[in-house]
Amino acid sequence: MSLIFDAVDGPYLATKITDFLVEGKKYYEEEIPPYIEWKGEEVVKINIFAPMGYDFSELEKDISARIVPCPTVCYDVMAKGISKQTGIREMMKYYGFNEDDYMAFGDQENDWEMLENAKIGIAVKDIDGSEKLQHMADYVCNAPRKDGIYTFLKNNGYI
Repeated sequence: MSLIFDAVDGPYLATKITDFLVEGKKYYEEEIPPYIEWKGEEVVKINIFAPMGYDFSELEKDISARIVPCPTVCYDVMAKGISKQTGIREMMKYYGFNEDDYMAFGDQENDWEMLENAKIGIAVKDIDGSEKLQHMADYVCNAPRKDGIYTFLKNNGYI
């Protein structure tokens, strides 16, 4: 298992490199950050790279957080009650928009709440995209590399 902490000043590897990390980083096409000893910097996001289907139930109890699967072998660690959807809701409220009047695109289970609560939720087909997400979404579009989002917006009169 490997951990990457996204701190305010950038990402860093908090543990040794594992095969899971190498596999997961292929999906994101990003470099593996260097190992840096954590010195108390504010962490805004944690990613765990572990086997698909890993049981995090005990860890979730210990750290009072939710661990949500992302593509391949990556998992997002989020404080309970926090998700992409709660972030969107706060931004909508801040700018004076109706909190539920947004359109969202997503391709993985970590996008579930965001799509479920959007006025229009669009699942994006991808190589490792979640089929469950595609079934619950209002619409499904092709992957960005196939101009899926652009095509959806154009065909539905948004652009």
